[in-house]
Amino acid sequence: MIIQESNQFFVIENRQNTHSKKKIRYNILDNFKGLLIFLVVLGHFLYEHSIYHKKSFINTIVKYIYIFHMPSFIFCSGFLSKSENSRSFTTLSKLILIYLIFNFSHGYILYLYRNEKFRLLYPYNSFWYLLCIIYWRFSIKYFANQYCSISISFIISILIGFWREITSEFSLKRTFSFFPYFLIGSKISKDTFHKILENRKRFQIIFYSLFFIFLLFSIKSFPNIELSHSMMDSTYKNYKNDIKIRIKLFIFSFIYIILIILVLPNIKIPFVTKIGKNSLFIYAFHRIFTIILFHEIFSKSQNDSYIILFYLIFSIIICFIFGSNYFTNIMNLFINCLHENLKELKKKGKIMGLFFSFSFIGILMIEPLQIIKEKRKNKIH
Repeated sequence: MIIQESNQFFVIENRQNTHSKKKIRYNILDNFKGLLIFLVVLGHFLYEHSIYHKKSFINTIVKYIYIFHMPSFIFCSGFLSKSENSRSFTTLSKLILIYLIFNFSHGYILYLYRNEKFRLLYPYNSFWYLLCIIYWRFSIKYFANQYCSISISFIISILIGFWREITSEFSLKRTFSFFPYFLIGSKISKDTFHKILENRKRFQIIFYSLFFIFLLFSIKSFPNIELSHSMMDSTYKNYKNDIKIRIKLFIFSFIYIILIILVLPNIKIPFVTKIGKNSLFIYAFHRIFTIILFHEIFSKSQNDSYIILFYLIFSIIICFIFGSNYFTNIMNLFINCLHENLKELKKKGKIMGLFFSFSFIGILMIEPLQIIKEKRKNKIH
């Protein structure tokens, strides 16, 4: 994987007063990411529907998924970003390349289907996460070892909601707002995580009971929360109430992260483990399909049960295709080849550079052409 480091760790074991290193792959992390990436895809399908059908029951499902799915994903990303390789120039530059390719292509899709203006400085929809990962990985080595870094990150996350000047440009607001999840994930050591997995077996029934009790409790506690609060990208309007909601979200999402780690099996689960391992390109490709399928097939449907069933099916299909080892290997080869050629700037690199340059110019032309078209219409009328 490019975005996430290999899920293999060396853990120190103490046996008969001797220390030995054992190589372990945590399937639980792949399972966790597999569950989350499926909820991301399903959530975006349902979110697309909820934009145009605000009174639908689907809105409640979307709001609930958004409480914990991205905080959990960011926590996992933090835990898997411990090595120097994950923060190297090569890795981060590949992430930038992926972001540019998919964000701009997504902007074109939104222009076609929603007639949205091209936004040069704003990441489209879910691609804010890729941009934030770049910031977090670059800055974590400077911030993680600072005294009281976790407390400081929480304070910054709360205070950032007051700043109207900091908006969604370059995804800055979410970078600061979600940073505590990434920081805490990065600060949990591999040995500590290993001990948690080893010791949780004794209390498995208790943890399952707590998970389902909390699940029911949280469903009742978050019926009217706005998505802007869950995504932490809004400026406070009623700051006392908004700060309480943000703190409440921190508490609930971290409890979910802890409980899921305590109940999720650490074995290979068919389909789930694989899509968790190959989550990057599911994340990169799925958003285009959520928009196209809604506008082409489901935009006029009012039957919630029918919609949810078909979105579940499409979510499984998308995860199955883009989460396959075959597709992931092809995309990794493509990105690596593209990156190497652009870096070396040989003949192929120059051709690719020109292609991306003209593609970017073409995208930039969308907005002026739209303005010219509107002016012509006004003159005719």
